[in-house]
Amino acid sequence: MYMFFIEEVLKSFKAEDNKVLIVFDHTTCEDRFVILSFMLSIGKRGVPLYYKVYDYKDPNNKSMKDVKEGLRKVKGMLEPYGYEVTVLADRGFGSTELFEYIDKLGWTYFIRVKGNYTIHIKEDEVIGKLEDIQHPRKFTRYFYDIELTQNSKKII
Repeated sequence: MYMFFIEEVLKSFKAEDNKVLIVFDHTTCEDRFVILSFMLSIGKRGVPLYYKVYDYKDPNNKSMKDVKEGLRKVKGMLEPYGYEVTVLADRGFGSTELFEYIDKLGWTYFIRVKGNYTIHIKEDEVIGKLEDIQHPRKFTRYFYDIELTQNSKKII
């Protein structure tokens, strides 16, 4: 029944420039359960495309296997429409394994990372650890054409 709803939303949704934004996150509810959800961002709203519910104490409630499964299922839902997909997630999802997986899907992503990554700017200029970069509060700094590494493993 829910798949029928999703199909109707995707059929009637008109993506600007054929681009869609998928947001995913974990939500913990009162130490009783955890929800992994993947949403299609439409304006200021999120339409759930896929979700999985876990018992709060389930050791797999933050499983990378389940994150990949969710991305795979969302890809299957979106493929017939040929959308250019961008994924957004919080730093709890910042891992080399996930970045490589999303690259293999052919999608782009914006995922916050923790400060223990080393950033290299084009032309071999090394900035250092992200956590060491100083910037004023409420100020966002953007880097383009970069390489991130964690534990000597190239990420992007």
